Amino acid sequence: MLIRDIEWGIPPTTGVLGPEAVHLWCASLDIPRSRIDAFEKTLSKAERKKAAELCSCLLRRQFIASHGLLRSILARYIPAPPGDLELANDPHGKPRLVGIGQALSFNMAHSGELAIYAVSAQAEVGVDLERIRSIEHVLMIAAQFFSPHEQAELHTLSEDDQLHGFFDYWTRKEALIKALGCAIPKTERGLGLAQSQSVHAPPLPELSDHWCLQSLSPAPGYIAAVAVDSPCPRFSYWRWPDSKSSSLFGGTSDSPRRFRN
Repeated sequence: MLIRDIEWGIPPTTGVLGPEAVHLWCASLDIPRSRIDAFEKTLSKAERKKAAELCSCLLRRQFIASHGLLRSILARYIPAPPGDLELANDPHGKPRLVGIGQALSFNMAHSGELAIYAVSAQAEVGVDLERIRSIEHVLMIAAQFFSPHEQAELHTLSEDDQLHGFFDYWTRKEALIKALGCAIPKTERGLGLAQSQSVHAPPLPELSDHWCLQSLSPAPGYIAAVAVDSPCPRFSYWRWPDSKSSSLFGGTSDSPRRFRN
Protein backbone atom coordinates (compact mmCIF):
# COMPACT_ATOMS: atom_id res chain seq x y z
CA MET A 1 0.00 0.00 0.00
CA LEU A 2 1.64 3.20 -1.16
CA ILE A 3 0.38 6.16 0.87
CA ARG A 4 2.08 9.39 -0.07
CA ASP A 5 3.02 11.97 2.55
CA ILE A 6 2.12 15.29 0.97
CA GLU A 7 3.73 18.69 1.30
CA TRP A 8 0.96 21.23 0.90
CA GLY A 9 1.90 24.57 -0.62
CA ILE A 10 0.23 27.98 -0.41
CA PRO A 11 -1.43 28.81 -3.76
CA PRO A 12 -1.71 32.12 -5.56
CA THR A 13 -5.03 33.94 -5.47
CA THR A 14 -6.12 32.89 -8.96
CA GLY A 15 -5.83 29.37 -10.32
CA VAL A 16 -5.82 28.03 -13.87
CA LEU A 17 -6.32 24.34 -14.59
CA GLY A 18 -4.43 22.71 -17.45
CA PRO A 19 -5.92 19.81 -19.43
CA GLU A 20 -4.46 17.06 -17.20
CA ALA A 21 -4.30 19.07 -13.97
CA VAL A 22 -6.00 17.99 -10.77
CA HIS A 23 -5.70 20.37 -7.84
CA LEU A 24 -6.07 18.92 -4.36
CA TRP A 25 -6.79 21.29 -1.50
CA CYS A 26 -6.58 20.57 2.21
CA ALA A 27 -7.94 22.81 4.95
CA SER A 28 -8.52 22.86 8.68
CA LEU A 29 -12.13 23.22 9.78
CA ASP A 30 -10.98 24.58 13.13
CA ILE A 31 -11.31 28.22 12.14
CA PRO A 32 -12.26 31.38 14.07
CA ARG A 33 -15.89 32.27 14.73
CA SER A 34 -15.50 35.39 12.59
CA ARG A 35 -14.51 33.25 9.61
CA ILE A 36 -17.44 30.91 10.21
CA ASP A 37 -19.80 33.89 10.17
CA ALA A 38 -18.24 35.14 6.93
CA PHE A 39 -18.52 31.71 5.30
CA GLU A 40 -22.16 31.37 6.37
CA LYS A 41 -23.04 34.53 4.46
CA THR A 42 -21.75 32.94 1.23
CA LEU A 43 -23.93 29.82 1.54
CA SER A 44 -27.17 29.35 -0.32
CA LYS A 45 -30.50 29.45 1.47
CA ALA A 46 -30.73 25.66 1.23
CA GLU A 47 -27.23 25.22 2.68
CA ARG A 48 -27.98 27.54 5.59
CA LYS A 49 -31.21 25.65 6.26
CA LYS A 50 -29.36 22.32 6.27
CA ALA A 51 -26.73 23.70 8.63
CA ALA A 52 -29.41 24.97 11.01
CA GLU A 53 -31.02 21.52 11.13
CA LEU A 54 -27.84 19.76 12.30
CA CYS A 55 -28.02 18.45 15.84
CA SER A 56 -24.87 19.96 17.38
CA CYS A 57 -22.87 23.18 17.27
CA LEU A 58 -19.79 21.23 16.16
CA LEU A 59 -21.57 19.68 13.18
CA ARG A 60 -23.05 23.02 12.19
CA ARG A 61 -19.64 24.70 12.38
CA GLN A 62 -17.99 21.96 10.33
CA PHE A 63 -20.75 22.04 7.71
CA ILE A 64 -20.53 25.81 7.30
CA ALA A 65 -16.73 25.73 7.23
CA SER A 66 -16.46 22.88 4.72
CA HIS A 67 -19.07 24.31 2.34
CA GLY A 68 -17.81 27.85 2.71
CA LEU A 69 -14.29 26.66 1.92
CA LEU A 70 -15.58 24.81 -1.14
CA ARG A 71 -17.16 28.00 -2.47
CA SER A 72 -14.01 30.02 -1.76
CA ILE A 73 -11.83 27.45 -3.52
CA LEU A 74 -14.10 27.29 -6.58
CA ALA A 75 -14.13 31.10 -6.74
CA ARG A 76 -10.39 30.95 -7.43
CA TYR A 77 -11.18 29.31 -10.76
CA ILE A 78 -14.47 31.05 -11.58
CA PRO A 79 -14.68 34.85 -11.96
CA ALA A 80 -17.46 35.24 -9.42
CA PRO A 81 -17.72 35.84 -5.66
CA PRO A 82 -18.20 32.67 -3.56
CA GLY A 83 -21.73 33.69 -2.61
CA ASP A 84 -22.77 34.07 -6.25
CA LEU A 85 -21.86 30.51 -7.21
CA GLU A 86 -24.86 28.25 -7.69
CA LEU A 87 -24.27 24.63 -6.73
CA ALA A 88 -26.68 21.75 -7.25
CA ASN A 89 -26.52 17.98 -7.25
CA ASP A 90 -26.97 16.22 -10.57
CA PRO A 91 -29.50 13.34 -10.83
CA HIS A 92 -26.91 10.99 -9.33
CA GLY A 93 -26.14 13.19 -6.33
CA LYS A 94 -22.84 14.59 -7.59
CA PRO A 95 -22.32 18.33 -6.94
CA ARG A 96 -22.04 20.59 -9.98
CA LEU A 97 -21.73 24.28 -10.71
CA VAL A 98 -24.83 25.67 -12.40
CA GLY A 99 -25.11 28.49 -14.92
CA ILE A 100 -21.46 29.08 -15.79
CA GLY A 101 -19.52 28.61 -18.99
CA GLN A 102 -16.59 26.72 -17.45
CA ALA A 103 -17.44 23.15 -16.48
CA LEU A 104 -15.40 22.11 -13.46
CA SER A 105 -15.45 18.70 -11.85
CA PHE A 106 -14.99 18.87 -8.10
CA ASN A 107 -15.53 16.82 -5.00
CA MET A 108 -15.06 17.23 -1.26
CA ALA A 109 -14.81 15.18 1.91
CA HIS A 110 -14.18 15.95 5.56
CA SER A 111 -13.40 13.99 8.69
CA GLY A 112 -12.58 15.29 12.14
CA GLU A 113 -11.21 18.82 11.78
CA LEU A 114 -9.85 18.34 8.26
CA ALA A 115 -11.37 18.77 4.80
CA ILE A 116 -10.03 17.81 1.37
CA TYR A 117 -11.16 18.99 -2.05
CA ALA A 118 -10.36 17.93 -5.62
CA VAL A 119 -10.85 20.19 -8.65
CA SER A 120 -10.35 19.37 -12.33
CA ALA A 121 -11.19 21.15 -15.58
CA GLN A 122 -11.91 18.03 -17.63
CA ALA A 123 -11.65 14.75 -15.71
CA GLU A 124 -14.24 13.45 -13.27
CA VAL A 125 -12.82 13.40 -9.74
CA GLY A 126 -13.76 11.86 -6.41
CA VAL A 127 -12.09 12.22 -3.05
CA ASP A 128 -12.52 10.68 0.38
CA LEU A 129 -10.91 11.32 3.76
CA GLU A 130 -10.86 9.49 7.08
CA ARG A 131 -9.35 10.28 10.45
CA ILE A 132 -7.57 7.14 11.63
CA ARG A 133 -9.36 5.95 14.75
CA SER A 134 -9.86 2.72 16.62
CA ILE A 135 -12.54 0.40 15.20
CA GLU A 136 -13.65 -2.84 16.75
CA HIS A 137 -13.91 -5.96 14.60
CA VAL A 138 -12.04 -4.47 11.63
CA LEU A 139 -11.68 -7.82 9.88
CA MET A 140 -15.40 -8.59 10.32
CA ILE A 141 -16.30 -5.27 8.69
CA ALA A 142 -13.78 -5.94 5.92
CA ALA A 143 -15.47 -9.30 5.27
CA GLN A 144 -18.70 -7.43 4.49
CA PHE A 145 -17.31 -4.70 2.26
CA PHE A 146 -13.93 -5.74 0.86
CA SER A 147 -12.96 -8.07 -1.95
CA PRO A 148 -11.38 -11.47 -1.12
CA HIS A 149 -7.98 -10.16 -2.26
CA GLU A 150 -8.23 -7.14 0.04
CA GLN A 151 -9.32 -9.30 2.97
CA ALA A 152 -6.38 -11.62 2.40
CA GLU A 153 -3.96 -8.66 2.36
CA LEU A 154 -5.38 -7.28 5.60
CA HIS A 155 -4.85 -10.67 7.27
CA THR A 156 -1.13 -10.47 6.44
CA LEU A 157 -0.71 -7.17 8.30
CA SER A 158 0.06 -6.65 11.97
CA GLU A 159 -2.81 -5.54 14.20
CA ASP A 160 -1.60 -1.91 14.14
CA ASP A 161 -1.18 -1.91 10.36
CA GLN A 162 -4.59 -3.50 9.79
CA LEU A 163 -6.31 -0.30 10.90
CA HIS A 164 -4.30 1.79 8.41
CA GLY A 165 -4.90 -0.79 5.72
CA PHE A 166 -8.62 -0.79 6.40
CA PHE A 167 -8.91 3.00 6.03
CA ASP A 168 -6.71 2.94 2.94
CA TYR A 169 -9.03 0.49 1.18
CA TRP A 170 -12.13 2.27 2.48
CA THR A 171 -11.13 5.72 1.22
CA ARG A 172 -10.09 4.34 -2.16
CA LYS A 173 -13.49 2.70 -2.62
CA GLU A 174 -15.37 5.82 -1.57
CA ALA A 175 -13.29 8.11 -3.79
CA LEU A 176 -13.76 5.85 -6.80
CA ILE A 177 -17.52 5.50 -6.33
CA LYS A 178 -17.85 9.29 -5.93
CA ALA A 179 -15.79 9.91 -9.06
CA LEU A 180 -17.65 7.37 -11.16
CA GLY A 181 -21.02 8.77 -10.17
CA CYS A 182 -23.45 8.10 -13.01
CA ALA A 183 -20.97 5.73 -14.68
CA ILE A 184 -21.94 2.96 -12.23
CA PRO A 185 -25.44 1.49 -12.41
CA LYS A 186 -27.19 1.80 -9.06
CA THR A 187 -27.27 -1.97 -8.70
CA GLU A 188 -23.45 -2.09 -8.77
CA ARG A 189 -22.81 0.66 -6.21
CA GLY A 190 -21.95 0.25 -2.55
CA LEU A 191 -21.75 -3.24 -1.15
CA GLY A 192 -21.91 -5.11 -4.46
CA LEU A 193 -19.09 -3.09 -5.98
CA ALA A 194 -16.98 -3.27 -2.86
CA GLN A 195 -17.30 -7.02 -2.40
CA SER A 196 -16.58 -8.04 -5.95
CA GLN A 197 -13.65 -5.83 -6.88
CA SER A 198 -10.32 -4.68 -5.51
CA VAL A 199 -9.67 -0.94 -5.47
CA HIS A 200 -6.06 -1.43 -6.50
CA ALA A 201 -7.59 -1.67 -9.97
CA PRO A 202 -10.67 0.17 -11.24
CA PRO A 203 -13.84 -1.85 -10.66
CA LEU A 204 -15.09 -1.88 -14.23
CA PRO A 205 -12.83 -3.55 -16.83
CA GLU A 206 -13.73 -1.06 -19.56
CA LEU A 207 -12.43 1.79 -17.37
CA SER A 208 -9.10 0.24 -16.43
CA ASP A 209 -7.06 2.04 -19.10
CA HIS A 210 -7.91 5.58 -18.10
CA TRP A 211 -8.50 5.79 -14.36
CA CYS A 212 -5.98 6.86 -11.71
CA LEU A 213 -6.44 6.05 -8.02
CA GLN A 214 -4.02 7.43 -5.44
CA SER A 215 -3.77 7.18 -1.65
CA LEU A 216 -2.24 9.97 0.37
CA SER A 217 -1.68 11.13 3.93
CA PRO A 218 -2.85 14.76 3.98
CA ALA A 219 -1.94 15.30 7.65
CA PRO A 220 -0.77 13.19 10.60
CA GLY A 221 -3.52 10.80 11.65
CA TYR A 222 -5.48 11.00 8.39
CA ILE A 223 -5.73 8.91 5.22
CA ALA A 224 -7.28 10.15 1.97
CA ALA A 225 -7.71 8.92 -1.58
CA VAL A 226 -8.40 10.61 -4.90
CA ALA A 227 -9.84 8.98 -8.02
CA VAL A 228 -9.45 10.65 -11.42
CA ASP A 229 -10.91 9.78 -14.81
CA SER A 230 -7.50 10.25 -16.46
CA PRO A 231 -4.55 7.87 -16.85
CA CYS A 232 -1.85 10.44 -16.03
CA PRO A 233 -3.24 13.36 -14.03
CA ARG A 234 -0.84 16.08 -12.94
CA PHE A 235 -1.48 16.69 -9.27
CA SER A 236 -0.89 19.92 -7.38
CA TYR A 237 -1.30 20.05 -3.62
CA TRP A 238 -2.48 23.23 -1.90
CA ARG A 239 -3.52 24.09 1.61
CA TRP A 240 -5.99 26.82 2.38
CA PRO A 241 -3.95 29.87 3.42
CA ASP A 242 -5.14 30.08 7.00
CA SER A 243 -2.40 30.50 9.59
CA LYS A 244 -4.37 28.57 12.23
CA SER A 245 -4.22 25.43 10.07
CA SER A 246 -0.47 25.49 9.40
CA SER A 247 0.39 23.02 12.20
CA LEU A 248 -1.66 20.31 10.46
CA PHE A 249 0.58 20.27 7.43
CA GLY A 250 4.03 19.75 8.77
CA GLY A 251 5.30 23.32 8.74
CA THR A 252 4.86 23.89 5.02
CA SER A 253 6.29 27.11 3.64
CA ASP A 254 3.89 30.02 3.42
CA SER A 255 5.52 31.41 0.28
CA PRO A 256 3.02 31.53 -2.64
CA ARG A 257 3.84 29.29 -5.57
CA ARG A 258 2.50 28.98 -9.08
CA PHE A 259 0.11 26.16 -9.91
CA ARG A 260 1.96 23.22 -11.43
CA ASN A 261 -0.25 22.24 -14.37
